[in-house]
Amino acid sequence: MRGFSRANRFLQPMSFQAESGDLLLVARRIQISVCFGYFLSYSDHVLRFAPILVLALAAAAQTSPPADGVRIKLERKGSGMDLSMPVYSVAIEGDGTVLYEGRTAVHAVGIRKRRIPPSAVHQLAQTLADKGYFDLPTSYGVCEDGSTVETSLEMSGRVKKISDSCGAGSAALRQMETEIDRVSGSSKWVRSGFHTFMHWPWFHSKG
Repeated sequence: MRGFSRANRFLQPMSFQAESGDLLLVARRIQISVCFGYFLSYSDHVLRFAPILVLALAAAAQTSPPADGVRIKLERKGSGMDLSMPVYSVAIEGDGTVLYEGRTAVHAVGIRKRRIPPSAVHQLAQTLADKGYFDLPTSYGVCEDGSTVETSLEMSGRVKKISDSCGAGSAALRQMETEIDRVSGSSKWVRSGFHTFMHWPWFHSKG
């Protein structure tokens, strides 16, 4: 094995003398070399299969079943033209886990996590279903420079994904997107207090 061939290099410069002290030193060096050889051989196998293990774990995470049978996702993708548009994603599990990831033009960049009542998640899923989410088209609009909102709903074994580009989706779909944001509480990470104040209606009111 390659590990043992490398370990044997430690044995080449040793001189076997008859004195007891030298023999004890030789024995210790042999023991260390053997252990080192086992380590190198084992590490070779680990490093060889590490990429496969990482890919397997990633695939398992992506295909894991939703908690309590419900999973709701929303992702807002910005455009290349408007750099002030928030870019983030939020995932809501049936057990109440909310996982947020902020990318650009948001108050909180990176991953944040919180919990909400599971009943609120199931009520949101039922509301989306009652409003016809599963019956809507899977894609609205096609544009390269505009923003895109992608949503998905997993519920009772049913899975639906919808892509809404450039705001081409129906008013009902936009209301659903807003409701997902509201229940998840993503606004606390997306907008700072000053940003929220600047977008209040009275600040932009005319006359």
